[in-house]
This record gives sequence, C-alpha cells and structure tokens, in this order.
Amino acid sequence: MAMSCDHPDLLPLEEALRRLWEALPAPTLPDLRAERDDPAMDRASMDGVALRASDGRAPRRILGTLFAGSDPAAFTVTPGLVTTVEIPPAAQLSLGDSGAVEHRGIKVTADDEVTVYGLNRIQATTDAYLGLPVDVLGTEHIVLGWPDLMGQLRSEFAVLATEDGTDVTYVPKAKTTSGTEIGVATTTTLNAGEALPVASLNGDLSGSVVTSTKPVAVFGGHECAFVPDDNTWACDHLVEQIPSTSTWGKEFLTVPLKTRSGGDTFRMIASEDATTVSVNGAAVATLDRGQVHQMSIDGKSTVSADKPILVAQYSN
Repeated sequence: MAMSCDHPDLLPLEEALRRLWEALPAPTLPDLRAERDDPAMDRASMDGVALRASDGRAPRRILGTLFAGSDPAAFTVTPGLVTTVEIPPAAQLSLGDSGAVEHRGIKVTADDEVTVYGLNRIQATTDAYLGLPVDVLGTEHIVLGWPDLMGQLRSEFAVLATEDGTDVTYVPKAKTTSGTEIGVATTTTLNAGEALPVASLNGDLSGSVVTSTKPVAVFGGHECAFVPDDNTWACDHLVEQIPSTSTWGKEFLTVPLKTRSGGDTFRMIASEDATTVSVNGAAVATLDRGQVHQMSIDGKSTVSADKPILVAQYSN
C-alpha cells in the first residue's frame, strides 16, 4: 500500500526529517523479533523501524525512544545504509476495544536528516510505511483504510499526539469495537507519546474525519485485508501514515508495480464535496468529502481532480 500527495513540504529537507513520532497499529508494526499472541494471526511477528541517512557525509548519531516511558537509546546511522531498530512487543497497539488511550508512541530524533520507515510483519503478511516528520503533521486528517473482512479482521486507524494537551475528535464511518456509532463525534485528550487506536466492528473506517487542537500523526489500514476483493483468499496487513488534508493534491502520476499482472488497485478519497476525479483525462467519479472511489488501473496513468484528494495504490 502506498500513499501519494503533492505538497512540497514533504520533501526530506533540514529539520523535516530530524524528529518523528511513530505508532504501531494492530496486528503488528515495524522489525520486531518476538512472538505475538493474536487469535486471528497465531504466528511469529517482527516489528521495527529502519533509518537511513540522506547523503554521503559522516555517520549520523540517532536518538530514538522505543516507546513512551523507556530510556532513550542511541543509534548510529551510516549514510547509504539502512539501520534497523527492533521495537519491543510492549509498543504494539491494541485494536482499541476499550476506547482507552495507550502510552505507546515511538519517538525518533536525529542530529541531521534521516528517512524513517516502519515495517510491520508477521509470517506471510507484511506492510510498511514512510514516517512523516513532525513539521509536516497537521490538525485535520481523513482516514483511508479498507473494509472489514467478514466481521473478524478489522478496518483500523490510530492517532498519536506529539504535544501534551492535544484534544482529538474523530467521527467514524463505521461502528467501532469500542461502541462508537457511525457519525458520532468522540473527543479524547492525548499527551505527547499517547495514542488512540480505533477499529471497526464491521464496515470501513475510510472517510472517518480526525481533527485535533495540535498536530498529530494518523495511521490508517487494516488488520489483514483481501486485496482487491473478498474473492482473493490470501490476506495482508495494510498500514500507512496518513498525510493531513492540507498536503493533499490535485494531480498524480502512477506506474504499475513490478511483478504484478492485470493492473493495481487504487483508492481515491476526497476532502471536499463535489470533487470530480479523472484518470487519463476521463472522469471516473464524483465524490463528496470522505467518499472513496476504488478501481483497477493497468499501466501508467495520470490521476487528477478539481479539488484536493488522496490516492493510494495497492498491489493485487
């Protein structure tokens, strides 16, 4: 799963990639070597973050807090190479059935620019995301995930605070496992490093609006989804950090994923009502705020819209 937006602030420059907050949504998240007790996925898991320095200068000294409350641990990242940092099982978020705040954020800081990836893996199912630096985080997000699978594997998102006293309000597009009904606004106060996981009881949380009084990191995805549809009897975990709506764009260039045949699945979500989405110049959908259009595209394409959208590409 890959996200696209066209905001120039997402370029890896200066302070942009020196400070990041990460979270690990269920079922697993970045390169962790541990056993995970999950009735739906009773297999070994690996979570971790991979860090890469941005140029050919001297090795970088990385300071990372593995989870809130732990002692900071220092790492050295050599330019051109990837350093993998294992994440302890205690950093794994739950599905959020209780609706409670979880003190499990992961903070990574560096004295120079780095790129940070989160890898979430259990046997036979893996996904990864690009960590967004704190200076491009925002206060409004619209979740893009995937529909629940037979009422057993959940659509999900998580919100992570970067500052104390952050009021987070979400309006779900599906009933949640914590009991929040569709369309009912729920507000929770988070401090820095605290996360709020949310999962669907059934349905798709895509289109859920998350607003906050201070910048937050939002992650969207699925425990283990059938892509492109329920006739695909092999599920994979989906996770991506969701850019804030202020960074969404109107034009995207796509290329097919290598080794795939028959095209890739795309989901486009609108931030405003009456948004016309086109592929290679032909209109394919008119979307209101939070609505999703899903389609297969075989070959390279240009996806455009008359108002800002977010585009996700999935490997079939």
